[in-house]
Amino acid sequence: MIQYFILSLIVGLFTKFSDDIADIKKHKERLRSLGVVLGIVYGTLTGLLMLVDARFFVLIIGIILGNIFSKKIDDINHQIAFLPIIFLLMFAGLPFGINWALAVIFALAAFGDEALNRMSESKKIGKRMSKEIAFIGNTDWCLKSLQ
Repeated sequence: MIQYFILSLIVGLFTKFSDDIADIKKHKERLRSLGVVLGIVYGTLTGLLMLVDARFFVLIIGIILGNIFSKKIDDINHQIAFLPIIFLLMFAGLPFGINWALAVIFALAAFGDEALNRMSESKKIGKRMSKEIAFIGNTDWCLKSLQ
């Protein structure tokens, strides 16, 4: 089971780096192909995780739905990630024992997370909270801590 959590960490990092590439305005054309490759890789790994266990499926489908409803799937990097997920689920089928009520709760949580991120970016919440949310959602601290 630990290997699936490690794989989840890798998927999360690839997703975040792909999102950061999508947000970069300068040099966007040079990085677009890297973002698309990351999207394909994390989409494939995500699809595999969804097939491993119904609990992973419920968590991931909730996150995906929350991001769709908050309109955060707004770049080719993330849109292309859907292709391997859909292909794998169509090929292998859904796992047994999916708790759809829990998936809705995860979707609402993901939607709320994106709403807080938007409020943080638009300065509609306090400076302290804004800095804490920005710190948690920023990969720069991770890269700096590795140096």
